[in-house]
Amino acid sequence: MRKVKAGNERRRATEPGPVTEVFLTYKIGRLRKIFDRQYAPQLAEKFGLTLADWRVLSLLYTSSPATASRLRQRLFVDRAEISRALQRLDDRGLIRRVPDENDRRSVGLMITAKGKSLHDKVLPLREAVQVQVASCLSQAELKNLHSALDKLLDFHDRKASEASSSSRRKRALDRDS
Repeated sequence: MRKVKAGNERRRATEPGPVTEVFLTYKIGRLRKIFDRQYAPQLAEKFGLTLADWRVLSLLYTSSPATASRLRQRLFVDRAEISRALQRLDDRGLIRRVPDENDRRSVGLMITAKGKSLHDKVLPLREAVQVQVASCLSQAELKNLHSALDKLLDFHDRKASEASSSSRRKRALDRDS
């Protein structure tokens, strides 16, 4: 009989329920699915946005201009998801593409005044969602949760950055060989 330890929990593999239920990754992934399914329809119905659209628009609101590559890295999504979101936002006039004067291959993405206005209309809804999501936690629990999540994000952002740097070095070495 195998024991599984996750955080302060110990479970025997023979106890009812999947062992993965005690994994942090399982719990975070499950919460993400619950939140997405529960709150995405509000974005679509009231504002015509997908969650991907909102995430891109929100990031551009604070970080314009940015490249599609930078958005992908920051949001940790694939090229297709970013491409589709950018096309939808561009079609609605919420963002604009600006050629990079220093690198003609690169395009900067900027939020437009219309995009900023929509962001400002959506934000109260998203803030209300945050309040609702956290309503079962005390202030101390919420503070500790944010601290733990920030630590996890920082750690994995560093790992992703290191892996990306290593991959670029390897491609450069292969090219020079």
